[in-house]
Amino acid sequence: MSPTARNADLARIALDALPQAMAILNATGEVIEVNRRWRTLHEASETNDPGDASCGDHYLSRWESDPERHQEARILAEAFATALKGDPPEKDLELIYTAKGKQGERYFRMQILPTDKAAGCVLVTRDDITDEYQKKLRARTLLAVDEALSLRDNTDSMARNALAKLHDATNANISIIFLWDEHRDAFIARHIVGGSEEERRLLEESPLHHEHPFGDLMKKEKGMLALELDQQEFLPPEIHEALAIKQFMSSPLRTDTEIMGVLIVARREPTPPLQDDQLRLCRTVGRRLAYGLENANLVRALANASRLKSEFVATMSHELRTPLHVVLGYADLLRDEAFGTLNDEQRDCLQRIERSGSTLLELINETLNLSQLDVGEMPLSLEEVDLQELFKRIASEGGVPVGDTTVAYRTEIPTDLPPIFSDRSKLEVIVRNLLSNAFKFTTEGFVRLAAEETPDGICFSIQDTGQGMSRDTLRFVFEPFRQGADPLTRKVGGAGLGLHLVERYTELLGGTIAVESTLDEGSVFRVQLPRRPLTLVGGGS
Repeated sequence: MSPTARNADLARIALDALPQAMAILNATGEVIEVNRRWRTLHEASETNDPGDASCGDHYLSRWESDPERHQEARILAEAFATALKGDPPEKDLELIYTAKGKQGERYFRMQILPTDKAAGCVLVTRDDITDEYQKKLRARTLLAVDEALSLRDNTDSMARNALAKLHDATNANISIIFLWDEHRDAFIARHIVGGSEEERRLLEESPLHHEHPFGDLMKKEKGMLALELDQQEFLPPEIHEALAIKQFMSSPLRTDTEIMGVLIVARREPTPPLQDDQLRLCRTVGRRLAYGLENANLVRALANASRLKSEFVATMSHELRTPLHVVLGYADLLRDEAFGTLNDEQRDCLQRIERSGSTLLELINETLNLSQLDVGEMPLSLEEVDLQELFKRIASEGGVPVGDTTVAYRTEIPTDLPPIFSDRSKLEVIVRNLLSNAFKFTTEGFVRLAAEETPDGICFSIQDTGQGMSRDTLRFVFEPFRQGADPLTRKVGGAGLGLHLVERYTELLGGTIAVESTLDEGSVFRVQLPRRPLTLVGGGS
């Protein structure tokens, strides 16, 4: 065997040993060699994939001949020309593309790699990243669903938004939430995404009564794929024929204690078929949506209750705080890489855990404080308080967002502002909550903290140039479990206890609070405090 032939065999063996699918293109773009992994992908391929070429094929021509891939063909041609020069590229020559097959859409990552300029050839790697893409799509969808479920004080908007996220992620044509209506003894289509107005009207006017087999879908805990509708009895012909549905998947809306209804996601085309991973996503969304609906009903029931079970709430809040502090403690250790190095994706997930945990801890603390006020177990710890020092410390310890250039923080506090005799910790809660509220609802302009001495004590105000409030909102702005923003558009979370606690603490300290606001212009909260409160203990109302 000649040295040249021996070298060629060795190069082929080395190429076959690579874990990536790889092909070699000559200067004209013809495929002159592929490795074992490339051949394996080719043999298993069910896709009409222009990237799946064999030896002798002109690689660029395969892309240029597809009228739907002109943009991708142009990118590929430019990358090929750059790689052929043999110079290190300024950025990765990479193309992410999709190809349709019998089992649905596949996702591929292709890279163009330069070789030695004298070699006159280019390397092409190709990876099937469908599983990786679907995992990321599932994670993004669940994050979007969780965000939609935060609108728990508006059940219709919450359910519709969560359904829309699942609808888009599964490329559905029509998606429906059927909820059980005890008064009508039937399943009613409450929320619909997709379809025409006439089709939505048909669904809303077609109750499915308990004796219909549709109700059996609630018993299928793992959900169901129906790819051939003539072999299923759950969705009646008068519905799936009118909607031209060819396949659907379902998931029960159930919690540990309650079954609420059924989630349906449907397509009008028989191919590509819905997949098991999409059913798992549907099942997960259905589970979260069910708990979201249950929580929304619970919050509404609490808000409408004439009296909270304060002793029980206080006990439960205390018991919840202990394990939550443990969770946040371990998160802090992980962030400091006490158990090993974190990659960017893990660090991002950890930040989400810390943010969610801190939010939950804040809600628990607010609930605990409210319950203590209701049962009259909120004593005062009186001391001399320097308000100038208090305002500065709160601003430096997170009360004012750092690095926000769109909202300016201003202060108007006289240097000779006298101290008052009050409860420092409760004053901090009042100021922090009012500042937090101002910054949450202000996207540009300023937030201003001003203070002055009055004949009766001290008056301080917090003014913002945020979205403001309507007259109707001002009537209930201090009520518990209420928030000023429209629940359909509100992006700020919380249980609606912050301003209620501010009012209760202000009254406990012997003061008063007032608010003025103009819609789309901003708000100003004014707190009047005495030099010394008359009440030493209390807080029940």
